[in-house]
Amino acid sequence: MLRWKLSPAATIMAVFFIQALAIGGFFSRLAEMQQAMHATPAQLGLALLGFDLGAFSTFPFAGRLIERFGTRLTLTFGLPLFALAIALDTLAPTPVVFFFCSILVAMGFTATAISMNVEADRIEYATGRRILNRCHGMWSLGFFAASLIGIAMVALHVPPAVHLFSTVPVVLVASLVLVAPMVPLAPRPHSGEVEAPRFATPTWATFMLIAFALGSIWLEAGIRTWSVIYLRDVFHTAEWIATTTLSVAIGAQVVGRMLGDGWIERYRPVRVAMVLSAISFVGLVLVVIGASVPLSLLGFALIGFGVATSFPQAMSAAARLGDRPASINVASISFMNAVVLFLTPPIMGLSASQWGIRASFALILPLPLLAVFLARNLADRPQPAAAVVV
Repeated sequence: MLRWKLSPAATIMAVFFIQALAIGGFFSRLAEMQQAMHATPAQLGLALLGFDLGAFSTFPFAGRLIERFGTRLTLTFGLPLFALAIALDTLAPTPVVFFFCSILVAMGFTATAISMNVEADRIEYATGRRILNRCHGMWSLGFFAASLIGIAMVALHVPPAVHLFSTVPVVLVASLVLVAPMVPLAPRPHSGEVEAPRFATPTWATFMLIAFALGSIWLEAGIRTWSVIYLRDVFHTAEWIATTTLSVAIGAQVVGRMLGDGWIERYRPVRVAMVLSAISFVGLVLVVIGASVPLSLLGFALIGFGVATSFPQAMSAAARLGDRPASINVASISFMNAVVLFLTPPIMGLSASQWGIRASFALILPLPLLAVFLARNLADRPQPAAAVVV
């Protein structure tokens, strides 16, 4: 059977791919859903606040739930339900209904994302090898595959609902085949309190890690939500051509993430983070200038490549802090990530309505430069003695 052929690392990488495959189609069809609802950029941005509410209501206690029920059960049930919630969003006739459907999507995303990252960290601890960037690379690859499928679906005039509802059985089967037989590994030892705190509140260390990743999170959210709309509105391209923007950015991100673990082991986390953050800044400048379609596509590619390792590095550093259970630190940094990730689309939507979509990307310009300065927070720290080993 397949479960005997895949190592724990390969299994969790496949899980990252599955989750991205489910959500990637949503973003590739978002421009069409906007038109179907007759929503302005500002209305769409406000409707996307449903993601914030769903995430904020889940993150504070997600780490505790994972500690209690385990990663396998959370992923086995969570992934198919997540895919179903995404499909239901395509049926929303108005931004208000879209808002409430998006709450369910965010709850599913939150629970499964934290579970995936926690299990990946356990594998890193058990094997002594970094895999988190490759895990996120598989996520980007799944997102890239979903965006290519989205291009084909748009070109073939397949309705978004048909497209995304057809993804649900694929995710269900993959969950049963890959996730259900998975044997979770033991958690990373820590020196903090024995019992996990009720809420995954941020510490100063996790706050500084998310401050480093702020620009990459904002850029990644902006690319997913607004890059297709950017090319369509700025250059008045056909829908299927505009959709290629997402594929170009995510494709570059896949390359950066698949190579990232090797770079980090060779050049150390801080140096890698500084160089890639500078590259993302150059790409953002090209997008803001928006001189032509090719230069804009190059800009999105540089952004995707430049932000490739930032959040995986921040997540790995949080799990390695050792001051409390890794699942709690992962949930904590994921919560702060969600604050940025889900607030970005409405903020950019409102600014696009006022000053144009180029200006909404221009707002992000200082953040990659801030990341260069804060990259030092990724330096490896001495690990405290373990008080609890499960």
